[in-house]
Amino acid sequence: MLYWASRNERLADIVHNLREQTYRFRSFSMNQPGRLRKTWEEHRQLVEAIATHNAPQARKLARVHMEHSEQTLLQGMEESPEFTKA
Repeated sequence: MLYWASRNERLADIVHNLREQTYRFRSFSMNQPGRLRKTWEEHRQLVEAIATHNAPQARKLARVHMEHSEQTLLQGMEESPEFTKA
């Protein structure tokens, strides 16, 4: 990994922290009913668009996937006692 090769300890700490936070939210989102299956299908479609060099379709699919991921995460957070509003 390039950030380790840089030997910049602060950068490595920042990246590590971001990865931990991302993992936490990704795990939470993937545990929402139906999300894992939907994610696999979205990724399959995205890979197909990339493989066929269809950049506009790939951009659209990536955007839609991120929107679905965000919606699932926010909905799950609203329904979960693990995440409370301040």
